[in-house]
Amino acid sequence: MKRTFLLLAICLVALGGLLAPAQARVAPHEVKIVVNGVPFQGEWAFVGERAFVGIESFGKALGSSRHHNLLGWCLETADKADQNCTCDINPLELVVRSQGQALKTARHGGVTMVDLRQALQALDIPFTYRLYDRTFMVGTPHFGENAR
Repeated sequence: MKRTFLLLAICLVALGGLLAPAQARVAPHEVKIVVNGVPFQGEWAFVGERAFVGIESFGKALGSSRHHNLLGWCLETADKADQNCTCDINPLELVVRSQGQALKTARHGGVTMVDLRQALQALDIPFTYRLYDRTFMVGTPHFGENAR
């Protein structure tokens, strides 16, 4: 009985070793976000198949102005950073508004997050995804020491 249990345990460990590399390749920590050649250090997560970034740290990385009123957020381009926010912010609605659009918004771990691609489209910022090293390139991709 002991030998049968030991053999079964060894087989399960070996089977787990075969399955682990396939799961490790899709681990979210291997995917990177680079903003204007600088690695993004803020909070971000995948919601479904879309990348969502923390609005505070993402706005800071872009140099964009961001204002909030309780749950509502406004994200503007960097050239409007010194002006007042032009968005109509509803304090009771969890949404990020940019350029008159309501962007997909999620709340995770105490951080308000916005859909990366939709926010970049609204702000008219260039964006690409490099498949060979799994990197989201935001802004000017040929700027900074990490750009190739």
